[in-house]
Amino acid sequence: MNLEEMKTVLRLEDIREGHRGDFTESIIDYTNQYLLDNKLALVDKIPTPVKVLKREGVKITDAFFEKKGVLDYLGVCQGLPIAFDSKETNQISLPLSNIQKHQFKYIKHFIEQDGYAFIICHFKKLEKFYMIPGEIVLDYYYKSFKGGRKSIPEKELDSDYEIKFIKNKLVIDYLTPLNVYYKQRKKGLLKL
Repeated sequence: MNLEEMKTVLRLEDIREGHRGDFTESIIDYTNQYLLDNKLALVDKIPTPVKVLKREGVKITDAFFEKKGVLDYLGVCQGLPIAFDSKETNQISLPLSNIQKHQFKYIKHFIEQDGYAFIICHFKKLEKFYMIPGEIVLDYYYKSFKGGRKSIPEKELDSDYEIKFIKNKLVIDYLTPLNVYYKQRKKGLLKL
């Protein structure tokens, strides 16, 4: 099943510009429910705190974000604390501008506390998903201040971090690349 067929199954063909990422988040939400149902992980979507200023019945007509959110998802997977954000790009690289400054900071702090922070990126043009470990995200971010790339190219990502579809279950398998991330960090191959 390709991504177009998945969109139909998940009924997400009408994703609006204001909701970029809804497709990717829907797949991740579905995956996280599958992981919970099978006792493999407990991962929750973290809502961004919003202060409602005005309502018209049940409709919110004026509001603002109270504070910057953290990452999209927080949880635990087989004893590992994990935090990750979902991103989509129509390009063959993930622009660093798609990641907010406070998210870079959160990734750094989460890793400093021995957690596993990463980005799940959907490269829509390539119909591929990748896990990008926080250490790699931060490496590109810091190098960008010294004239380095302003994006993370898909072609430079380790193929072990590609996330496969489990087509018959309509979920993505991010646990396999999470295991790779865990092993590489334990071997000292990934550092802040």
